[in-house]
Amino acid sequence: GSLDEAAHDLDATALVALAGAQRAAGQAARAAAVPAHEARSLVSSERMFDLVLSVNWQHSFPSIGTPFNTPDYDTLGVLASAELPVRLFWHGDVDQAEARIVEADTRVAAVELLVDVEIRAALARYEAARRRVELYRGTILDDAERVREAAFYAYQRGSGSLLEVLIAQRTADDVYLEYYDALATHARLLVELERVTGSELVTF
Repeated sequence: GSLDEAAHDLDATALVALAGAQRAAGQAARAAAVPAHEARSLVSSERMFDLVLSVNWQHSFPSIGTPFNTPDYDTLGVLASAELPVRLFWHGDVDQAEARIVEADTRVAAVELLVDVEIRAALARYEAARRRVELYRGTILDDAERVREAAFYAYQRGSGSLLEVLIAQRTADDVYLEYYDALATHARLLVELERVTGSELVTF
C-alpha cells in the first residue's frame, strides 16, 4: 500500500457517538444496566396497593312441606377486600433497587467518558499529523524542489558550484525524508483512530 493516504476531515462528536454504539465496553456496560432498571420496575409493581373485588350469585329453590314454606329467590353479593399497606412503609427494597440503578448508570457514564476522552485525544494527535502533512504538500516540498532545480540550473551555466548543487540536493532529500516520516505518522495515527472508534478510515 501507499502511505500517501488522503487526509480525513473528521467530526469528534460523530466519532464519539459511533464508538459509543460499537465498542464492546460500552455495550457491556449498557447491557449490565438493563437488569437493574428491570429490577426497579419489578419492585415498583410489587408495591402496588392490592384491591380484591368479588361478586357472587346464589339461587334458592322453594321449600315445600316444611313448617316455614319459602319461595325461590336469588341473592347477589359483592365483596371488596384490601390488604393493610403496612409493608409499603418499608422502603429497603426500593432503596436497594435504586442504588443498583445509580451504580449501573454510573458505570455506563464512566465508560462513555473514557471513550470520549480517548477518542478526542486520538483525534487531536491525528489532526496535528494531518496539518503537518498538508504543510509539506502545500509549500515545503515545492520550495525544496525549486531550490534544487535553481542550484542545478546555475551549475549548468557556470554560475554555481557543484557544492551548492550537492547541498541543495541534500536539503531536498532531507525534506522528503521528513515528509515521508510525516506520512508514516499520519497513517499510524489514522489506524489508531480507527481502532479507538471502531470505524473504517484506512483505505490502503
